[in-house]
Amino acid sequence: MKTWIHGCSGKTGSSVTQSFRDSGDYVFSGGSGRNLYSSSLEKASEKTTSASLAAAFAKEQIDLIVDFSGAEGNELLLEAFESDKELQTKNILIASTGLSERILSRWKKIGESKSILFAPNTSMGILVMKALLQKAIPILRDLGFDMDVREAHHVHKLDSPSGTTKSLLEEYWKAGIEKEKVGVHVERRGGVFGLHSALFTSEAEEVGVSHQAFHRKLFGDGSLVLAKWLGEQPAGVYQLNDVGASILPS
Repeated sequence: MKTWIHGCSGKTGSSVTQSFRDSGDYVFSGGSGRNLYSSSLEKASEKTTSASLAAAFAKEQIDLIVDFSGAEGNELLLEAFESDKELQTKNILIASTGLSERILSRWKKIGESKSILFAPNTSMGILVMKALLQKAIPILRDLGFDMDVREAHHVHKLDSPSGTTKSLLEEYWKAGIEKEKVGVHVERRGGVFGLHSALFTSEAEEVGVSHQAFHRKLFGDGSLVLAKWLGEQPAGVYQLNDVGASILPS
């Protein structure tokens, strides 16, 4: 499967790019940051625009796009597909966060003909954490526990709260928890890759479910799993819960 990494020059994107280059199931055909990159990661002089992306996807006949570019870069990617509806690319894995509702609604239109997975965190541990929360929240709500979600990221993280935290909070809203009943606490410090905790506290005790990233490699490894799952789906727009429901034991 011919693959393009959008955001390949960033810290996480470069790690994800290496995972796909090392995989025997994918052919890394190029990437993009502020500039375009060849399959050998040679930086081209051509700047990344929606037009240059669309041309590159058509020339290389890209099957899969993995997006770790951020909100601004994601919009360029979106515009590339809106400008050329004949692009053969069928699978798009979007790990960029901080996307507006306006952008998401435009992606949903693209999803009428392509398979799109929104994955604000590509680690398998977060999939498991969300599955655990689906079971824990109703039980601890009925026992009267207070609820908090905490996150810590490096100081360069732009969106606050993170896309992962928003994804975790969706489990509370689906369980019928009112938004004002869940405390959200955000830290930006040092070079922390990502730390997320869901805490349930009573007067006598505390229960917690946490996930901490130790190395960016986990995002690349998880992206390979998510990309394989996405390649088996019909056209449509998918979320992490769709993946968890099909690959995690019930």
